[in-house]
Amino acid sequence: MIVVTGSTGNSGTHFIRELEAHGFDQPVRCLVRTSTAVDGLVASPLDIEVLTGELDDPTFLDVALSGADTVVHIASLRFSPAIVAAALRQGVRRVLLVHTAAVFSRHKSASLEYRALEAQVAALLAATEHQIEVTILRPTMIFGQPRDHNVSVFIRLVDRLRVVPLINGGASTLQPVHASDLGRAYHQALTRGTLPRAEYVLSGERPVRLRELLQQISSGLGKRTLFVAVPLLLAGPAARAVRALTANRVDVVEKVLRMGEDRSFPHDRAAQDFGYAPRPVADTLAEEVAWYVARHATLS
Repeated sequence: MIVVTGSTGNSGTHFIRELEAHGFDQPVRCLVRTSTAVDGLVASPLDIEVLTGELDDPTFLDVALSGADTVVHIASLRFSPAIVAAALRQGVRRVLLVHTAAVFSRHKSASLEYRALEAQVAALLAATEHQIEVTILRPTMIFGQPRDHNVSVFIRLVDRLRVVPLINGGASTLQPVHASDLGRAYHQALTRGTLPRAEYVLSGERPVRLRELLQQISSGLGKRTLFVAVPLLLAGPAARAVRALTANRVDVVEKVLRMGEDRSFPHDRAAQDFGYAPRPVADTLAEEVAWYVARHATLS
């Protein structure tokens, strides 16, 4: 039996679809919150058991992980220490933890929290003699409708503005990954068996400069967008001034600084060890623009 957290989230939904598409024949226990809609899980052809509870409740986790061979933890990284602790108590053989490549950021303040949480996981594993296989999967910027809060922001920006400022001229590189590629990757990692490495970056097909990404969006929307370069040396102080003038109510300093940071990471190890092969970024980005245009037309 496998236990899955985050099964109704963006990439988690695609993971369940991958299990369905491949005729997964083992029992699947999905852990969800009380407020979560589970219609899709109930209607699935998979042998799914839905358990309702909180992932920070040790008693619930002990019940939920009892009898499990593998845990696929797609929900928030902040629950990873609790998940691993329960897996150790219940003698689980294998845990796949979906974390984030944002842990590598030079600016993201939350990366400090991410590293602290992963240190807790490492300490738990170091303190036990139980042989448990823990694999960390690190997606980059995740996108894919209808629950996209990344690329969709860029699409709305280009749609609404005739002139778009580009920090550092949009020269920074991104490697966004579609949620459907992640769902496929989780399935590949699950079914490949023992993996020789502990961590894998799951990035998009190739690095793309921010300017290129926005230009493709503009073209897909049929816009004639004027992109204006803004030096990072000016953008940073301007963002800090806005934060000061609004008494910290509007704080975009970190977001502005990250716009000038390269956020592309190779996924060679994942490709080598379990066949990870994300779709072309031009195709997945075109899908998102088309989805946005269709939805906008429906709402108009």
